[in-house]
Amino acid sequence: MSSKFFPWLVVLIFVLLIGAIYFGKKANTSPPSASIILFVGDGCPHCEKVEEYVKANDRLRSVPFETREVFNDKKNLRLMQNKIATCASGEEITGVPFLWADDGATCLVGDIDIINYFNEKIGK
Repeated sequence: MSSKFFPWLVVLIFVLLIGAIYFGKKANTSPPSASIILFVGDGCPHCEKVEEYVKANDRLRSVPFETREVFNDKKNLRLMQNKIATCASGEEITGVPFLWADDGATCLVGDIDIINYFNEKIGK
């Protein structure tokens, strides 16, 4: 009986392994879920101003956006560089805080412009 069971066990393990590899890779390559991404850096004073503003404004919960740290996360830094390349303004962007929105139609650098953008989004 065990000799009939063994081939099926091997097939089952193979199918599970292939499925894990396929779905594991698919999850790692998913794009950001929000159409607005705020890029910040640990220790950046202008980033801290934006982050404090976000924490202090409950109405921003209605604005779907992600925050990505770039100083300590090379994957996020590469994502930021890719998003900068899509900016319609054509200006050189080199620092944080950096806000990317609407497929590159909105690219903002600096705490004041980003806070003003969020104020417009919540009607403040």
